[in-house]
Amino acid sequence: MSKATLLVYTNCPAGREDEFNAWYDTVHLPDLLTEVPGIISARRLRLAGPAPALQARGREPEVAQYLAMYELDTDDTRAFMKTLVETSNSLGERGRMFDGLQIVGSATYTALGEEQHKG
Repeated sequence: MSKATLLVYTNCPAGREDEFNAWYDTVHLPDLLTEVPGIISARRLRLAGPAPALQARGREPEVAQYLAMYELDTDDTRAFMKTLVETSNSLGERGRMFDGLQIVGSATYTALGEEQHKG
């Protein structure tokens, strides 16, 4: 069972969606699942309806078209995020990042209680 969830809201340049999605699914997610301790699973979603605009520091509010959800096996989300940033920087230095990645926002949440399932 996961102890926390990381939500990452992203966009990419218009006209590069196919390239972005191929990179995210075949390069980025496998890299993170392999190289970042504590990630149990990852899943991506595309916006399917209205959504609130998120305000990133120093930028205009924008609506994220994509969401990546990472289930985490950690109670220490601050330490996890530090490791994630360090790993992402290393991946960038190795040419493993998409040059059009636009992170709109991110947040970690710790679990409250047990997961509920329909009867």
